Amino acid sequence: MRHRFLALLLLVAVVPLAACLQKETVTTIYIRDDGSIEWAVLDQDVHSDEEDAGKRAEEERTYIDSIQGGIDGLTKGFRALGGTNVRSLVVRDRAPFATLRSADFEHLNQVWERALKSCQLPHRLELTTDGVVTTWTMAIQVDLESLQSKSPADCDSEAIEAVLSDSDHMRFVLESGKFLSATGFTMVGSDTAELEEVDSDTIEKNGGLLTFSLMWERGK
Repeated sequence: MRHRFLALLLLVAVVPLAACLQKETVTTIYIRDDGSIEWAVLDQDVHSDEEDAGKRAEEERTYIDSIQGGIDGLTKGFRALGGTNVRSLVVRDRAPFATLRSADFEHLNQVWERALKSCQLPHRLELTTDGVVTTWTMAIQVDLESLQSKSPADCDSEAIEAVLSDSDHMRFVLESGKFLSATGFTMVGSDTAELEEVDSDTIEKNGGLLTFSLMWERGK
């Protein structure tokens, strides 16, 4: 199931997705000591649920061909966001398939700023470092009625697809060091934080303001 927070943004983006491809997707954002990140998306157990064997094979082949050719929506989204060292790899080349796509970015805000700005979503992004401690905050003002009234043309769909990536889980992982505090995340050990589920009730409870924050100490 798509992450609910990402699904809310989909009300704006309306990212086109293959209707019959089933898969489990995990997005992992690796944070390096210098603040740069690697954004990696792993698709596992990818298969079509199309009953017709010919159509099933065609749908799966289209998926694999697009990734091998680096022309799938996610890979194009990474480029649209200014990602470097964009990589697209087929890990398992027969059903159920597995693929891994990733890209490097200068910092967390590089990814979110363009995606949120392109959809005209009021937001605040902060990334500060004091010695060995870094704090990242993302606050988004969400109006569900306004989101539903927007059209796909209101957004940079490629940029949004890179952020959404149809993920079941979105995890932030430190290459070294430890997280000191988190808001809007569930801690999984000292070096991993997973984005919490957000639904419309959560948005209403918080007056439409969604705040996500991470504080971490760089490895020594």
